[in-house]
Amino acid sequence: VHQAPSRGDVAKAMVLLTICTLAVGFMPNIAKLAFDDGSNPETVMMLRSLAAVAIFGGIVAAGG
Repeated sequence: VHQAPSRGDVAKAMVLLTICTLAVGFMPNIAKLAFDDGSNPETVMMLRSLAAVAIFGGIVAAGG
């Protein structure tokens, strides 16, 4: 017997989809900073790492 997903499950799925969509659009833009003249590679890597932690943290928080 198949049950329809609850509203909470649908809401979680929408939040996860939104976070993943933002990640796909956000991460390549941070990578473009590395190719700008005068960019500090350590700063670019720190920004990308912080963005990844925030994105994956959001995914874990929304999925839990």
